[in-house]
Amino acid sequence: MALRQIFKTQLTDVDTSARDVVGSLRWENDILYKYVKLANVTATVAGVAGDPVAYKATYAAGIAVHTVVLDLTDADAQPICAGFLMGTVTGTLATAYYCWIQLTGPVVVPTAIGGAPVIGSGVMLDTTDKTLTKVTGVIYPIGVSNSTTAANNTIIAKCPY
Repeated sequence: MALRQIFKTQLTDVDTSARDVVGSLRWENDILYKYVKLANVTATVAGVAGDPVAYKATYAAGIAVHTVVLDLTDADAQPICAGFLMGTVTGTLATAYYCWIQLTGPVVVPTAIGGAPVIGSGVMLDTTDKTLTKVTGVIYPIGVSNSTTAANNTIIAKCPY
């Protein structure tokens, strides 16, 4: 499969209908992005650039590999981080949004990282909406902490796609 090189949308665009192929991968400046459907199933959670999103929970037909959520009640019990928002999502119940998420490279996350990480600590998605925490147990890290201030921490992301 060849990677697409021309897209209709900017990385920060958020739309209520798909303008590019959902699931498309996009490389720009050595950073990987994915075009996804963001679902607001149970409740509405707004998000801004840098907020982590989780893959939607599994269902009878399989895994919703290109559907992500901000509200972690719609994710698995231990949420799997899909990536980080590139644009602002206002959130409306039962409305889907189509947008780009960042999968790799440096990301500024707007909330503090829990678990008292140090630079170099692995990070994972917490069970609280839009929050990362230091890796515990056998959870796969989705990034490495690069700064440890109270907010606007930088991580180096490496999310599964």
